[in-house]
Amino acid sequence: MEEFYRISRLSPYVFGIVRDLLIEARRKGEDIIDLGMGNPDLPTSKHVVLKLLLKEARVATSPGIGFGEFGEGYVRFALVENEHRIKQAVKGIRNLLHPTGRS
Repeated sequence: MEEFYRISRLSPYVFGIVRDLLIEARRKGEDIIDLGMGNPDLPTSKHVVLKLLLKEARVATSPGIGFGEFGEGYVRFALVENEHRIKQAVKGIRNLLHPTGRS
């Protein structure tokens, strides 16, 4: 497989520095979500999005595909929760998407 031409123009230490920072953070016990993986032309992996919702928005979700073929691309976060807990989940997701408070 041929390397992407721009990668060959980068200094080799750039990827090493990023890798070392990730390793150091993980050794300190930080839960790292590495968004640097995969193909940037494709959507972020579903498991990364679900983990981000759980870790940062504190919202547990279920992949939509588990609810049938038309659930692909969706998540379910409220099956048997009361209105207050649903509002908490929505607020957590909103804060994740708009950390400065802007909607």
